[in-house]
Amino acid sequence: MKAAGRGALRVLLFASCAAMLLVDLPAQASEVDDLYTRARTALAEGRPQEATSAFEALADRGVLDAKVSFDRGLAYAARVRAGADAPGDLGQAAHGFEEARELTRDPVVRARAQQALDVVRGEVARRRARAGESVDLEKAPALGRVLVRLLPE
Repeated sequence: MKAAGRGALRVLLFASCAAMLLVDLPAQASEVDDLYTRARTALAEGRPQEATSAFEALADRGVLDAKVSFDRGLAYAARVRAGADAPGDLGQAAHGFEEARELTRDPVVRARAQQALDVVRGEVARRRARAGESVDLEKAPALGRVLVRLLPE
């Protein structure tokens, strides 16, 4: 095949791929919106297991947003509070709050994310202290109180 023919073939292939991606964008956006709505509803209705699964599905789809990260942190913290936590849930909650703090430009959201992060770190320190490990404990409000204040009305 001549060089000009290969170049035209590459352009055609690129255009086809781009067209397929553009056609798929509305479906992906709708799927992301549905997942986010499902995650928020599950969190608001006290179903942290479902909420964490939906928020993780959003992360798997590449959604990187301060609000989604903050809510993911809340879902993990709610699962810990409900006593249904899995190993690493406090770390996942901390990661969500750290990510939200880094992604946002809103000083109020940044402050709330830092407050939630401090509470999660305090809970980790309390658990380590109970296990006999040496830790420096910071005075922080109880995880349940902060969650109640952070969850939307």
